[in-house]
Amino acid sequence: MFNYKKLILLSASLTTSLAYAGTETNAFDTEGNPIFIDTSQLYQDPETKIMQGPGGHKYIHTGTYNSFDEYGNQAEKDCSQTLLFTDPNNPPDFSITNLPGPSCALQRLTTDNFEEISVENLKAPKIQNNDQVKKQENDNIAALLDKDCKRFGAYAPPNVWSYPVPVASHIGVTTYKVSSKILGDTLVLSWVRYWSQEDKWADRKFSGNGWIKVTTGNAASSVYTTYKGVPFGSSVEGEIC
Repeated sequence: MFNYKKLILLSASLTTSLAYAGTETNAFDTEGNPIFIDTSQLYQDPETKIMQGPGGHKYIHTGTYNSFDEYGNQAEKDCSQTLLFTDPNNPPDFSITNLPGPSCALQRLTTDNFEEISVENLKAPKIQNNDQVKKQENDNIAALLDKDCKRFGAYAPPNVWSYPVPVASHIGVTTYKVSSKILGDTLVLSWVRYWSQEDKWADRKFSGNGWIKVTTGNAASSVYTTYKGVPFGSSVEGEIC
């Protein structure tokens, strides 16, 4: 199964698209040159959205991305107002809609001498050419598809949804089969949540012993499951492939 630590090292988790991702770089400096930073060490100011690293450097998301407004219409949004999300073991609030899209880049606001540069004066990120980008995408997807099924245990509480837990992590477009085996005599509802190809959270539900297939968006994220028993609680054996 996919290693969570590798997920963090390979990406800024929903901050940098596969056009920017690689095993050695996941961000850019003020001149647009690719660099690597440990995103798990960043702290983001909830008001300014600027991120501070333990070494004193500052970072921000740059660029724009397509998302949806409160009415469900497509809208272009500024990446600088998006949230940092790096830990697949700590799922974000499902109501959050300002997670960065795949076209956002994580960029350093400070020079090597720690002089702060305004966002308007940052140089555009220097990205790989299209052939390199496509090869990186294919390599990442192929590596993720080469995995075994993962089984996990869960509990469906009576008449309420259980706390959502991550059952798989991915980088790029990935197809999963999620199944449930009910270990009791009551009805159990299964709820699967994942980052979709429309750059927003998507929900799929099914009942009883069954399965569904989901295809994720081109991002670094996790797939979550939650369960509800009706009218009684029940143990559940889940599987994701």
